[in-house]
Amino acid sequence: MKNNQTELTNVPAETAGESLYEWVRALVSSVLAVVLIFTVVVRLIGVDGHSMSGSYRVRDEILEQIRDLFWAGSCGEEATAAAIAHYYKDCGYLIDTHTAVAADVMAQYRAATGDAAPTVFVSTASPFKFCDSVLKAIGETPKGEGIDLIDQLQYATGRPAPWRLAALREKERRFDLSQKKEEMPEVVRAFLK
Repeated sequence: MKNNQTELTNVPAETAGESLYEWVRALVSSVLAVVLIFTVVVRLIGVDGHSMSGSYRVRDEILEQIRDLFWAGSCGEEATAAAIAHYYKDCGYLIDTHTAVAADVMAQYRAATGDAAPTVFVSTASPFKFCDSVLKAIGETPKGEGIDLIDQLQYATGRPAPWRLAALREKERRFDLSQKKEEMPEVVRAFLK
């Protein structure tokens, strides 16, 4: 590890196989169970105005307990790019945009709380799914678009793309419809006819 930064270990899903898939599946199930339990508990402990405002209001003592257990932050595009650049340049690790958000918010949390406990980020995305953003973050100018950028990111970083993403080049393009936001309702209606 450099400069007491979080050590990141890359375990490609292709090599981890079914065990990683099962572990992530169990983790997602656990998170969903916690959300479900939290929702039930919130409804049981007294909810004010949910049906009118679309939000829950819990008693102050319950809110304090929730705040003791949970912490939240946010990360915009500039901070996301800065996190990608930091982990690539300072730690030698290439991360995707989603992992960059997690890493930045964890840094915010540590700065706010002083908590230095070891942390695991379960990265389910690849930097090669977000070539445009990752290339820009590491100081490269994207030359092309879409899957054409996979080769550029491989060349710029010296890291191989996951074989399934690299294999997209051999696939036939199935979708090419692009619409402006305001035109989408009409496109959906036409598709449903």
